[in-house]
Amino acid sequence: MYRIKTGEENIKDLGKIVLWEGKDRINLWDDEKGTACNMINGTDNTIFAPLIDRSRDLQIYNTDICR
Repeated sequence: MYRIKTGEENIKDLGKIVLWEGKDRINLWDDEKGTACNMINGTDNTIFAPLIDRSRDLQIYNTDICR
């Protein structure tokens, strides 16, 4: 289950995942690279904020694949 931002406070945050299964990060990797790999960021790929800047990367969090 996801909790996402609605964009009400900042339209650029529309669809961003705040929590997944009640957590704001996962604990699968415990090495120094794990800090970035354990992050939950991006959207679930069903909704994006309007007026996306083409020069920025889109971040998508997919629970079905191994990152």
